[in-house]
Amino acid sequence: MMCMHVWYLCNTITYRQRAVLFGVTKSTACAIVRRVVAWVILIIHEFVKWPTGDALEDTTRKFLQSKQIPGVIGAIDCTHIKINASIKDKQIYFDRKRNYSVVPQAIVDADKKFIDIHTYIVVNPDHIIMFIDVHFMISLIIYFR
Repeated sequence: MMCMHVWYLCNTITYRQRAVLFGVTKSTACAIVRRVVAWVILIIHEFVKWPTGDALEDTTRKFLQSKQIPGVIGAIDCTHIKINASIKDKQIYFDRKRNYSVVPQAIVDADKKFIDIHTYIVVNPDHIIMFIDVHFMISLIIYFR
């Protein structure tokens, strides 16, 4: 089950192709992906979280040692992930580069471990974005694959 899900995340093949590859039905391939995603959503808060206490002090110390910047607890970045937009509301996924995309934003600690993840959908290519949480992002990835 986990092998199929990892394959799903790494490749852009259809459920039918995945079913043939793993010797299961198309509905089973779909159910496996959804089951693993539901499990990830349940446990993600255990791994993706802001540092506190000793971990917070350790992170700021590591950033100070490696980058000579005091008081830093995370580094932030965003990227556009191209998607095949659905027919309904497809304009909300249209970005400034004339692609359909979602925009994940992540913050990592000094060891490059995720401490925060959010996703944005470009509502207006010029200036407006709408916040969506990581659980919705995972659902979007499933929906648009």
